[in-house]
Amino acid sequence: MATGELNPNHYPARRAAQVVQHYLNTRYGSPFRLIGVQTVHSGNAEDVADSGRKYQLELSVNDIITNVGLSFFLFFF
Repeated sequence: MATGELNPNHYPARRAAQVVQHYLNTRYGSPFRLIGVQTVHSGNAEDVADSGRKYQLELSVNDIITNVGLSFFLFFF
């Protein structure tokens, strides 16, 4: 996989955003709150020697049930 800037429209950035979505739904979701990724604005990937890859994402998420935009997030994982 490419190291460096990720194209927000391509598969690696969308896949990383899905990981964030699953984490947020596990951590903060409920039967009355379902969080979905609205837009991936930008992303970077970096190879880390012993632990794999490190991602940085800027994305917008919204509450799917109430259709309310929650915020603009910057994630490191």
